Amino acid sequence: MTLRDAEAAAKLAFRELLLLDPATIAFTITAPSSDPMTDASLAITGSLFSFSGASLANTETLSNGDSLSASMTQTSSKLSDSTNFSSAATSLTVTDNFSVSAAFLESATNQFSETPVSTGVPEPSSLALLGVGLSALALARRRKVS
Repeated sequence: MTLRDAEAAAKLAFRELLLLDPATIAFTITAPSSDPMTDASLAITGSLFSFSGASLANTETLSNGDSLSASMTQTSSKLSDSTNFSSAATSLTVTDNFSVSAAFLESATNQFSETPVSTGVPEPSSLALLGVGLSALALARRRKVS
């Protein structure tokens, strides 16, 4: 599943989530090896009803061992979380665990950033310097032979 496909699947599953509490959504996302995932973020939005104990929570576990969490209660809130991966990933299984109590969860947003793998390319000046050096060696050898 590509990143765009995963986003669409998560939105569809999220609509079904509104009927259940607690609920779990699991999906796998992939990225090309030339453009692996390097970090992830999670954010939630919602509204709490004025009941004691009202809360929203989303705990997200990634197959690489990282986890993210976002929550909202009457007394505190942590609406977003992010992590940088210790090593880039081309495939991740994501498991979201939602808990909603006397609240309305409006959205949960996951983002996975990709960083292209760059390959070293010699600078033109380095190549020119190498060419001048080889030419000088060839000229010195030619003079020595003559």
